[in-house]
Amino acid sequence: MGESQKRSNAKWMKYAVLGGSLVVGGVFGGMIGRLLKSAETSGVDTPWWAILTILPSTWLVVAWHELGHAVGGWWSGLQMILFMAGPLKIVREGDALRWRYNDNLTAWGGLAAMAPLGGKRLDAPVMRQAMIRVVAGGPLFSFLGAVLLLVPAYLMLGKEPGWVTPVLGFPGAMSLLIGILTLVPNSAGGYKSDGLRLLMFFRGDGATATRWCNLATLSGLSQTMRPRDWPEDMLLGCGAVEGDRSHDGVSAAWLQATYYEDRRELEKARTWVLEAVEGAESWPELARPYLSVAAAAIHARLGDATTARRYADEVREGGLLQKFSKLYTEALVLEAEGRAGEARAAAEGALREIGKQPKGTQLAAREDLERILTLA
Repeated sequence: MGESQKRSNAKWMKYAVLGGSLVVGGVFGGMIGRLLKSAETSGVDTPWWAILTILPSTWLVVAWHELGHAVGGWWSGLQMILFMAGPLKIVREGDALRWRYNDNLTAWGGLAAMAPLGGKRLDAPVMRQAMIRVVAGGPLFSFLGAVLLLVPAYLMLGKEPGWVTPVLGFPGAMSLLIGILTLVPNSAGGYKSDGLRLLMFFRGDGATATRWCNLATLSGLSQTMRPRDWPEDMLLGCGAVEGDRSHDGVSAAWLQATYYEDRRELEKARTWVLEAVEGAESWPELARPYLSVAAAAIHARLGDATTARRYADEVREGGLLQKFSKLYTEALVLEAEGRAGEARAAAEGALREIGKQPKGTQLAAREDLERILTLA
Protein backbone atom coordinates (compact mmCIF):
# COMPACT_ATOMS: atom_id res chain seq x y z
CA MET A 1 0.00 0.00 0.00
CA GLY A 2 1.45 3.37 -1.01
CA GLU A 3 1.90 6.30 1.35
CA SER A 4 -0.78 8.34 -0.41
CA GLN A 5 -3.23 5.46 -0.02
CA LYS A 6 -2.37 5.16 3.69
CA ARG A 7 -3.02 8.86 4.20
CA SER A 8 -6.27 8.56 2.29
CA ASN A 9 -7.37 5.62 4.46
CA ALA A 10 -6.46 7.48 7.64
CA LYS A 11 -8.38 10.57 6.52
CA TRP A 12 -11.39 8.45 5.56
CA MET A 13 -11.32 6.66 8.91
CA LYS A 14 -11.10 9.93 10.84
CA TYR A 15 -14.12 11.38 9.05
CA ALA A 16 -16.00 8.09 9.38
CA VAL A 17 -15.43 8.02 13.14
CA LEU A 18 -16.44 11.64 13.61
CA GLY A 19 -19.39 11.42 11.21
CA GLY A 20 -20.66 8.17 12.69
CA SER A 21 -20.39 9.57 16.21
CA LEU A 22 -22.35 12.68 15.21
CA VAL A 23 -25.10 10.63 13.58
CA VAL A 24 -25.45 8.28 16.53
CA GLY A 25 -25.23 11.20 18.95
CA GLY A 26 -27.87 13.13 17.02
CA VAL A 27 -30.36 10.26 17.01
CA PHE A 28 -29.98 9.44 20.65
CA GLY A 29 -29.61 13.09 21.62
CA GLY A 30 -33.06 13.66 20.16
CA MET A 31 -34.37 10.77 22.23
CA ILE A 32 -32.79 12.23 25.37
CA GLY A 33 -34.36 15.62 24.65
CA ARG A 34 -37.73 13.93 24.24
CA LEU A 35 -37.19 12.13 27.55
CA LEU A 36 -36.49 15.37 29.38
CA LYS A 37 -39.43 17.19 27.82
CA SER A 38 -41.80 14.34 28.51
CA ALA A 39 -40.64 14.12 32.12
CA GLU A 40 -42.01 17.65 32.64
CA THR A 41 -45.38 17.14 30.96
CA SER A 42 -46.36 13.49 31.45
CA GLY A 43 -47.67 13.84 34.97
CA VAL A 44 -46.12 10.48 35.89
CA ASP A 45 -44.57 10.55 39.33
CA THR A 46 -40.86 9.77 39.56
CA PRO A 47 -39.86 8.32 42.94
CA TRP A 48 -37.18 10.16 44.90
CA TRP A 49 -34.95 7.11 45.08
CA ALA A 50 -34.46 7.16 41.31
CA ILE A 51 -32.01 10.04 41.86
CA LEU A 52 -29.89 7.80 44.08
CA THR A 53 -29.19 5.49 41.16
CA ILE A 54 -27.21 8.15 39.28
CA LEU A 55 -23.83 7.52 40.95
CA PRO A 56 -23.84 3.70 40.85
CA SER A 57 -25.20 3.70 37.32
CA THR A 58 -22.32 5.95 36.25
CA TRP A 59 -19.85 3.39 37.62
CA LEU A 60 -21.73 0.59 35.87
CA VAL A 61 -21.57 2.22 32.44
CA VAL A 62 -17.83 2.85 32.92
CA ALA A 63 -17.38 -0.81 33.88
CA TRP A 64 -19.49 -1.83 30.87
CA HIS A 65 -17.20 0.16 28.56
CA GLU A 66 -14.07 -1.44 30.04
CA LEU A 67 -15.74 -4.86 29.81
CA GLY A 68 -16.00 -4.26 26.08
CA HIS A 69 -12.21 -3.92 25.91
CA ALA A 70 -11.83 -7.12 27.92
CA VAL A 71 -14.27 -9.05 25.71
CA GLY A 72 -12.35 -7.89 22.64
CA GLY A 73 -9.22 -9.31 24.24
CA TRP A 74 -10.81 -12.62 25.26
CA TRP A 75 -12.21 -13.00 21.75
CA SER A 76 -8.64 -12.72 20.47
CA GLY A 77 -7.12 -15.16 22.96
CA LEU A 78 -5.63 -12.56 25.30
CA GLN A 79 -5.76 -12.63 29.10
CA MET A 80 -6.74 -9.90 31.52
CA ILE A 81 -3.92 -8.30 33.50
CA LEU A 82 -5.89 -5.49 35.13
CA PHE A 83 -9.46 -4.18 35.21
CA MET A 84 -10.57 -1.08 37.10
CA ALA A 85 -13.85 0.82 37.13
CA GLY A 86 -15.14 2.88 40.04
CA PRO A 87 -14.53 1.02 43.30
CA LEU A 88 -13.91 -2.27 41.51
CA LYS A 89 -10.40 -3.55 40.85
CA ILE A 90 -9.56 -6.95 39.36
CA VAL A 91 -5.85 -7.72 39.13
CA ARG A 92 -3.90 -10.77 38.06
CA GLU A 93 -1.89 -12.07 41.00
CA GLY A 94 0.23 -15.03 39.97
CA ASP A 95 -2.00 -17.33 37.93
CA ALA A 96 -5.32 -16.06 39.28
CA LEU A 97 -7.51 -12.98 38.99
CA ARG A 98 -8.32 -11.38 42.36
CA TRP A 99 -11.08 -8.98 43.31
CA ARG A 100 -9.85 -5.90 45.15
CA TYR A 101 -11.21 -2.55 46.29
CA ASN A 102 -9.89 0.30 44.14
CA ASP A 103 -8.79 2.78 46.77
CA ASN A 104 -7.30 5.22 44.25
CA LEU A 105 -9.93 7.75 43.21
CA THR A 106 -7.86 8.86 40.21
CA ALA A 107 -8.27 5.35 38.78
CA TRP A 108 -12.06 5.26 39.08
CA GLY A 109 -12.40 6.42 35.48
CA GLY A 110 -11.74 2.90 34.22
CA LEU A 111 -8.86 0.89 32.79
CA ALA A 112 -8.50 -2.55 31.20
CA ALA A 113 -5.15 -4.15 30.34
CA MET A 114 -4.83 -7.32 28.26
CA ALA A 115 -1.81 -9.38 27.15
CA PRO A 116 -1.18 -12.61 25.20
CA LEU A 117 -2.32 -15.70 27.12
CA GLY A 118 0.49 -17.29 29.09
CA GLY A 119 3.08 -15.10 27.39
CA LYS A 120 2.35 -16.73 24.04
CA ARG A 121 4.16 -15.03 21.19
CA LEU A 122 1.80 -13.88 18.44
CA ASP A 123 2.68 -12.87 14.91
CA ALA A 124 2.38 -9.13 14.23
CA PRO A 125 -0.69 -9.40 11.92
CA VAL A 126 -2.52 -11.58 14.48
CA MET A 127 -1.61 -9.27 17.34
CA ARG A 128 -2.62 -6.20 15.35
CA GLN A 129 -6.05 -7.71 14.74
CA ALA A 130 -6.34 -8.62 18.40
CA MET A 131 -5.50 -5.10 19.52
CA ILE A 132 -8.04 -3.60 17.10
CA ARG A 133 -10.69 -5.78 18.74
CA VAL A 134 -9.54 -4.77 22.22
CA VAL A 135 -9.61 -1.06 21.43
CA ALA A 136 -12.88 -1.14 19.48
CA GLY A 137 -14.64 -3.27 22.08
CA GLY A 138 -15.03 -0.39 24.55
CA PRO A 139 -16.88 2.08 22.29
CA LEU A 140 -18.94 -0.72 20.73
CA PHE A 141 -20.12 -1.86 24.16
CA SER A 142 -20.91 1.75 25.10
CA PHE A 143 -23.10 2.21 22.01
CA LEU A 144 -24.73 -1.17 22.63
CA GLY A 145 -25.45 -0.14 26.21
CA ALA A 146 -26.99 3.11 25.00
CA VAL A 147 -29.35 1.18 22.71
CA LEU A 148 -30.32 -1.35 25.40
CA LEU A 149 -31.09 1.39 27.93
CA LEU A 150 -32.38 4.36 25.92
CA VAL A 151 -34.83 2.44 23.74
CA PRO A 152 -36.88 1.01 26.65
CA ALA A 153 -36.57 4.35 28.48
CA TYR A 154 -38.04 6.06 25.42
CA LEU A 155 -40.82 3.49 25.05
CA MET A 156 -41.82 3.95 28.70
CA LEU A 157 -42.25 7.71 28.40
CA GLY A 158 -45.32 8.86 30.34
CA LYS A 159 -46.12 5.34 31.51
CA GLU A 160 -46.11 3.65 34.86
CA PRO A 161 -44.01 2.70 36.68
CA GLY A 162 -42.50 6.18 36.62
CA TRP A 163 -39.03 5.10 37.67
CA VAL A 164 -38.23 3.15 34.50
CA THR A 165 -37.48 6.11 32.23
CA PRO A 166 -35.08 8.02 34.54
CA VAL A 167 -33.38 4.91 35.91
CA LEU A 168 -32.66 3.60 32.42
CA GLY A 169 -32.42 6.92 30.60
CA PHE A 170 -29.57 8.47 32.60
CA PRO A 171 -27.09 5.58 32.29
CA GLY A 172 -28.16 5.19 28.67
CA ALA A 173 -27.24 8.80 27.99
CA MET A 174 -23.96 8.37 29.88
CA SER A 175 -23.10 5.26 27.90
CA LEU A 176 -23.74 7.13 24.66
CA LEU A 177 -21.58 10.03 25.78
CA ILE A 178 -18.72 7.72 26.76
CA GLY A 179 -18.92 5.96 23.40
CA ILE A 180 -18.74 9.24 21.49
CA LEU A 181 -16.00 10.84 23.57
CA THR A 182 -13.73 7.80 23.48
CA LEU A 183 -14.05 7.57 19.72
CA VAL A 184 -12.92 11.16 19.18
CA PRO A 185 -9.21 10.97 18.26
CA ASN A 186 -7.24 12.75 20.98
CA SER A 187 -4.47 12.29 23.53
CA ALA A 188 -4.35 13.63 27.08
CA GLY A 189 -2.54 12.79 30.31
CA GLY A 190 -0.50 10.05 28.69
CA TYR A 191 -3.56 8.24 27.36
CA LYS A 192 -4.50 7.88 23.72
CA SER A 193 -8.23 7.71 23.11
CA ASP A 194 -9.78 4.61 21.56
CA GLY A 195 -10.48 6.62 18.43
CA LEU A 196 -6.87 7.73 18.09
CA ARG A 197 -5.56 4.18 18.60
CA LEU A 198 -7.95 2.84 15.96
CA LEU A 199 -7.01 5.63 13.58
CA MET A 200 -3.32 4.82 13.99
CA PHE A 201 -3.97 1.13 13.38
CA PHE A 202 -6.06 1.74 10.26
CA ARG A 203 -3.42 3.99 8.77
CA GLY A 204 -1.66 0.79 7.83
CA ASP A 205 1.56 1.85 9.59
CA GLY A 206 3.25 -1.54 9.82
CA ALA A 207 6.16 -0.30 11.94
CA THR A 208 3.84 1.21 14.56
CA ALA A 209 1.66 -1.89 14.65
CA THR A 210 4.69 -4.15 15.04
CA ARG A 211 6.03 -2.00 17.85
CA TRP A 212 2.74 -2.17 19.75
CA CYS A 213 2.58 -5.90 19.20
CA ASN A 214 6.04 -6.41 20.66
CA LEU A 215 5.27 -4.16 23.64
CA ALA A 216 2.05 -6.05 24.38
CA THR A 217 3.63 -9.47 23.88
CA LEU A 218 6.51 -8.67 26.25
CA SER A 219 3.93 -7.63 28.83
CA GLY A 220 2.45 -11.09 28.46
CA LEU A 221 5.83 -12.81 28.58
CA SER A 222 6.57 -11.12 31.91
CA GLN A 223 3.82 -13.27 33.42
CA THR A 224 5.92 -16.41 32.97
CA MET A 225 9.47 -15.44 31.99
CA ARG A 226 12.06 -13.35 33.81
CA PRO A 227 13.27 -10.31 31.87
CA ARG A 228 16.79 -11.59 31.13
CA ASP A 229 15.25 -14.40 29.06
CA TRP A 230 13.05 -12.19 26.87
CA PRO A 231 13.68 -12.71 23.12
CA GLU A 232 16.19 -10.10 21.96
CA ASP A 233 14.57 -9.67 18.56
CA MET A 234 11.25 -8.83 20.21
CA LEU A 235 12.94 -6.40 22.57
CA LEU A 236 14.60 -4.70 19.60
CA GLY A 237 11.22 -4.66 17.87
CA CYS A 238 9.89 -2.43 20.65
CA GLY A 239 11.95 0.31 19.05
CA ALA A 240 13.70 1.90 22.03
CA VAL A 241 15.47 5.01 20.74
CA GLU A 242 17.32 7.67 22.72
CA GLY A 243 15.34 10.87 22.85
CA ASP A 244 11.97 9.25 22.07
CA ARG A 245 9.66 10.81 24.66
CA SER A 246 6.43 9.36 23.28
CA HIS A 247 4.29 6.99 25.34
CA ASP A 248 5.49 3.97 23.42
CA GLY A 249 9.07 5.23 23.39
CA VAL A 250 9.06 5.45 27.20
CA SER A 251 7.53 1.98 27.43
CA ALA A 252 10.26 0.58 25.18
CA ALA A 253 13.02 2.29 27.19
CA TRP A 254 11.57 0.96 30.46
CA LEU A 255 11.49 -2.60 29.09
CA GLN A 256 15.10 -2.23 27.89
CA ALA A 257 16.13 -1.07 31.37
CA THR A 258 14.31 -4.01 32.98
CA TYR A 259 16.00 -6.46 30.61
CA TYR A 260 19.52 -5.14 31.24
CA GLU A 261 18.95 -4.86 34.98
CA ASP A 262 18.08 -8.55 35.22
CA ARG A 263 21.17 -9.39 33.15
CA ARG A 264 23.19 -7.17 35.53
CA GLU A 265 24.37 -4.98 32.69
CA LEU A 266 23.75 -2.07 34.99
CA GLU A 267 25.28 0.82 33.05
CA LYS A 268 23.07 -0.01 30.08
CA ALA A 269 20.13 -0.37 32.44
CA ARG A 270 20.84 3.07 33.92
CA THR A 271 21.04 4.65 30.46
CA TRP A 272 17.65 3.31 29.48
CA VAL A 273 15.86 3.94 32.76
CA LEU A 274 16.99 7.57 32.67
CA GLU A 275 15.64 7.79 29.12
CA ALA A 276 12.31 6.50 30.42
CA VAL A 277 12.27 8.87 33.39
CA GLU A 278 12.94 11.83 31.11
CA GLY A 279 9.78 11.02 29.19
CA ALA A 280 7.62 10.24 32.23
CA GLU A 281 5.16 13.04 31.41
CA SER A 282 3.96 11.08 28.37
CA TRP A 283 2.95 8.14 30.60
CA PRO A 284 -0.35 8.08 32.52
CA GLU A 285 0.19 9.46 36.02
CA LEU A 286 -1.03 6.20 37.55
CA ALA A 287 1.83 4.28 35.91
CA ARG A 288 4.71 6.70 36.55
CA PRO A 289 5.70 5.16 39.92
CA TYR A 290 6.96 2.13 37.95
CA LEU A 291 9.61 4.35 36.41
CA SER A 292 10.65 5.73 39.80
CA VAL A 293 11.05 2.30 41.42
CA ALA A 294 12.99 1.05 38.38
CA ALA A 295 15.38 4.00 38.62
CA ALA A 296 15.72 3.54 42.38
CA ALA A 297 16.49 -0.19 42.08
CA ILE A 298 19.06 0.23 39.31
CA HIS A 299 20.91 3.02 41.11
CA ALA A 300 20.85 0.97 44.32
CA ARG A 301 22.48 -1.94 42.50
CA LEU A 302 25.13 0.47 41.21
CA GLY A 303 25.86 1.56 44.77
CA ASP A 304 24.55 5.10 44.22
CA ALA A 305 22.48 5.19 47.41
CA THR A 306 21.79 8.95 47.27
CA THR A 307 20.22 8.86 43.81
CA ALA A 308 18.42 5.61 44.62
CA ARG A 309 16.85 7.17 47.72
CA ARG A 310 15.76 10.24 45.77
CA TYR A 311 13.85 8.10 43.28
CA ALA A 312 12.44 5.82 45.99
CA ASP A 313 11.09 8.82 47.91
CA GLU A 314 9.22 9.97 44.79
CA VAL A 315 6.95 6.93 45.06
CA ARG A 316 3.67 7.58 46.83
CA GLU A 317 0.78 5.33 47.71
CA GLY A 318 -1.78 4.68 45.01
CA GLY A 319 -1.54 4.38 41.27
CA LEU A 320 -0.98 1.03 39.62
CA LEU A 321 2.11 0.16 41.66
CA GLN A 322 1.54 -2.77 44.00
CA LYS A 323 2.76 -3.02 47.59
CA PHE A 324 5.31 -5.67 46.62
CA SER A 325 7.15 -3.40 44.19
CA LYS A 326 7.55 -0.65 46.75
CA LEU A 327 8.79 -3.04 49.46
CA TYR A 328 11.18 -4.79 47.06
CA THR A 329 12.68 -1.50 45.90
CA GLU A 330 12.89 -0.18 49.45
CA ALA A 331 14.83 -3.30 50.49
CA LEU A 332 17.37 -2.73 47.69
CA VAL A 333 17.78 0.96 48.55
CA LEU A 334 18.17 0.26 52.28
CA GLU A 335 20.82 -2.33 51.45
CA ALA A 336 22.70 0.25 49.38
CA GLU A 337 22.50 2.65 52.31
CA GLY A 338 24.01 0.04 54.65
CA ARG A 339 20.87 -0.23 56.79
CA ALA A 340 20.86 -4.02 57.02
CA GLY A 341 18.19 -4.44 59.69
CA GLU A 342 15.66 -2.23 57.92
CA ALA A 343 16.53 -3.88 54.60
CA ARG A 344 15.77 -7.31 56.05
CA ALA A 345 12.41 -6.09 57.38
CA ALA A 346 11.47 -4.68 53.96
CA ALA A 347 12.59 -7.91 52.28
CA GLU A 348 10.43 -9.97 54.64
CA GLY A 349 7.45 -7.79 53.77
CA ALA A 350 8.13 -8.17 50.05
CA LEU A 351 8.37 -11.96 50.36
CA ARG A 352 4.95 -12.03 52.00
CA GLU A 353 3.57 -10.28 48.91
CA ILE A 354 5.59 -12.07 46.25
CA GLY A 355 2.99 -14.77 45.60
CA LYS A 356 0.72 -12.13 44.08
CA GLN A 357 3.27 -11.30 41.40
CA PRO A 358 3.74 -12.82 37.92
CA LYS A 359 6.07 -15.80 37.84
CA GLY A 360 8.65 -13.85 35.87
CA THR A 361 8.79 -11.18 38.56
CA GLN A 362 9.00 -13.80 41.30
CA LEU A 363 11.97 -15.50 39.67
CA ALA A 364 13.87 -12.24 39.29
CA ALA A 365 13.09 -10.87 42.76
CA ARG A 366 13.34 -13.88 45.04
CA GLU A 367 17.13 -14.15 44.63
CA ASP A 368 17.60 -10.56 45.78
CA LEU A 369 15.19 -10.81 48.69
CA GLU A 370 16.65 -14.05 50.03
CA ARG A 371 20.15 -12.58 49.76
CA ILE A 372 19.10 -9.46 51.68
CA LEU A 373 17.70 -11.66 54.48
CA THR A 374 21.24 -12.97 55.07
CA LEU A 375 22.72 -9.49 55.63
CA ALA A 376 24.50 -9.16 58.95
